Amino acid sequence: MSIPNLSKRELIVLGALYNNSRLTIEEISSETGIGRNTVAQIIRKLENNGTIKGYTIRMDDSDMETVIAVVNGQTDIPEHVIYEDYALSNGRHMLVLDRSALSMKFPYEYLWISTGRSYGKAMEARTASVCDYCGKTIVSDPIIVHSHNRDYYVCCPNCEHDLKKRLKTDS
Repeated sequence: MSIPNLSKRELIVLGALYNNSRLTIEEISSETGIGRNTVAQIIRKLENNGTIKGYTIRMDDSDMETVIAVVNGQTDIPEHVIYEDYALSNGRHMLVLDRSALSMKFPYEYLWISTGRSYGKAMEARTASVCDYCGKTIVSDPIIVHSHNRDYYVCCPNCEHDLKKRLKTDS
C-alpha cells in the first residue's frame, strides 16, 4: 500500500485520532486548533482514500491474565488457546482462554477479562502436592499417570517411568 502525501493539517488530525480514536470532531478541533468543518472534511477524505480503514482500541494487557467466554455449543477456537472448557447443562460452554483469544473472531454470549486468579481451599485439596512414587513435594505442575481407573501424580519424568513400570508388574 502506498501512503498518500498528507498535508500538515491531515497529519495533525490523523495524529490526534491515532492517540485517541474516540475523539469527537469538536474535541479534535479544540485540541488541534483546526476548525470543526475542516476536521470533518479531513476525516471524510482520509476515510474515502483508505488512509483511515477503521477505528479501534488499544488495551494495556499487562494485567490481563485470561479471557472467560460463554459460547453456544462448540466453537472453532484453536485448542492451544483453550485452558479450560466447562460443558454447561444448558448446552453452552464456559471457556477459560489465553488472552490471545481477544484477537480472534468467535461468537460468544458473554465475555470477561480476568486480571487475576486464586484458588480456594477446595481446589488446593484437589491439587497433588506429594509425588505418588517417591513421596517428595511436587513444586511445579504434576505429571499425571492414568492407570486402572485411577490418576497418579508424580514429580518428574523419572518417577513417571518407574511408576509405570511398577504398575505394569502389579497387574
